[in-house]
Amino acid sequence: MKKMRNRCTWLVMFTSLSISLSQVSADENPIRLFFDAVDTGQVESVKKLMHPQLARQIDPPILEAWLQAVSFRLGPVVDIVPEFEQILPTVQEYTATVQFKKGKAHVQINLSNREIVKFEVKSAKLINWFQRPTSLQYYNKQGENFLKELQALNYQAAKKLLHEKIAAQLTAGDLKSYAEKIGEKTGDVEAIRYRFARLTVLPNEQLQQIDLFYEIEGKQGSVQAELAIRFQGMRGYIVSFEFYDTPR
Repeated sequence: MKKMRNRCTWLVMFTSLSISLSQVSADENPIRLFFDAVDTGQVESVKKLMHPQLARQIDPPILEAWLQAVSFRLGPVVDIVPEFEQILPTVQEYTATVQFKKGKAHVQINLSNREIVKFEVKSAKLINWFQRPTSLQYYNKQGENFLKELQALNYQAAKKLLHEKIAAQLTAGDLKSYAEKIGEKTGDVEAIRYRFARLTVLPNEQLQQIDLFYEIEGKQGSVQAELAIRFQGMRGYIVSFEFYDTPR
């Protein structure tokens, strides 16, 4: 079987965190509300404040890593000093210097229709905060889901699991070709078996890429699959995939 490859290469730098929240009352300080949730250290305590659409764009293992970084590098909140407020009919913007036990951060939160639509947390203590997600299981499942959608001929669902740059390069016909070539080797697919992961770590100990290895097993034979995941913002995206005969 000729090796089939599709790859997209890019580099991402983590400079700040920007997300959105919902269900904020007018008389609550949105910055205090957010950090009350952050101080719990619990992913669900933070995610329950988020608009569902945003929550789907944030991987729990990365959010958990960020919460751990805030706790370890900054510690609990000591004081919030407001700096600027701009109240417009549709948008309200709040900025403040947040003093923690171990340092400080500049925070900006924007609200629209009583919902926090943006926030940024910038601190010298959080430079290169992202080292790696707290668990690989989430990404093992993401890779498996992509392979399942591909084999089920659900091409739009498969493309949603890819980074937008690589998804834009692929048509339904391209994905159909991959699925057909795999089917020629395997026949009816019976199982997709996760084998192992390989991590590529930069000199600063930041995780650059996860390579995930699977075996697609069928009645006629098997095909090896390799998927690469890289990180942008607080999400991991599949940025390349390839299929071949011989296990590596």
